[in-house]
Amino acid sequence: MFFLLFCLFTGDEGWVRNDLELFGLTHLTQAPNGDIFVLDSPDHYVIHLSASGQTLGTFGGEGSGPGEFCRAINIMSDADYVYVDDARNGRIQVFNHQGEFSETITTPEPYTKPLKIMGGWIYQTRPDDDQKACLMVANDHFEYPTELLSWVSMSEKRTRATGCIVPRAINPAPNNPCLVVSPTGDRAYFYKPGLKFEVFIIDGVNLEITSTIVEDSPLAPLDKEWAEKKINRRSERDQARVESSIKPSTFYPEYFPPVAKLSIGPDGLLYVTPGTRWYDGSHHYAYTLDGTPQGRSSAYSRRHDVYYKPGWVVSQSYDEKDGMQVQVKPFTSKSRLRRH
Repeated sequence: MFFLLFCLFTGDEGWVRNDLELFGLTHLTQAPNGDIFVLDSPDHYVIHLSASGQTLGTFGGEGSGPGEFCRAINIMSDADYVYVDDARNGRIQVFNHQGEFSETITTPEPYTKPLKIMGGWIYQTRPDDDQKACLMVANDHFEYPTELLSWVSMSEKRTRATGCIVPRAINPAPNNPCLVVSPTGDRAYFYKPGLKFEVFIIDGVNLEITSTIVEDSPLAPLDKEWAEKKINRRSERDQARVESSIKPSTFYPEYFPPVAKLSIGPDGLLYVTPGTRWYDGSHHYAYTLDGTPQGRSSAYSRRHDVYYKPGWVVSQSYDEKDGMQVQVKPFTSKSRLRRH
């Protein structure tokens, strides 16, 4: 493939790189040595960049053979290897940092995006016939899977008569499980959806839950008039789309708003992003990696998911003029946190 490249290097100010034909960039990861690996899922390969933004090589290819993948859905890395989630072929493809194929790891089904941790893998199962879903851990080769948590999905139910999926309960804001792993892989953080805010801290080495972050009161008051409008709109849409006698119920969570995403920022804090904005437009609640509350913050964008050295942001974004960008820049904020 031919690349039209534009590189901007700004020294201590970081760098931005635009690959104008790479509109399929889907995920990236940064290894502990600073190298960046960018997954181009539609074209079935990985771009290897140095910490300064230079292309060091590409690897992969479409197929089901060793070192190949088909529209991979995620990419991860550690000090030794790069892991490509080849979900369509039910496996993880493992490469060394030079792009040489190492091994294939068969993954369990059904699952959603396993993440690499020091002691193996952590992943979620999809809801079964009883709507039960689980958080699982397994060793490096997905052997000896162990259930850490389980919950019952309230978002949908499949009717036996028609096989259609209809909502079981409607929440005015998204309420889905969220999972994030620390850059070193020594910890994982999991938000279990429910009527109460709980984030579980998992030891990435011993593969066990060590503590829980709990909020006993809502982050924001629920605007019931706003919620009713959202719920009515969703209910009308679903009932028009699916012919069913099942009537979705509504519920208002004790904790509001529900969590949309967990992420670890370049300042080394755990950020909780709600399913909707509230109050003065702040985006996040921040915690130390041990779970100590640090207040509300709007300084950190939820798109910045990858970093290696504290104080630096590695991200990707789309620009209408320049196409897909891979960007490395220093993280600075004069008002990082606003306590209340």
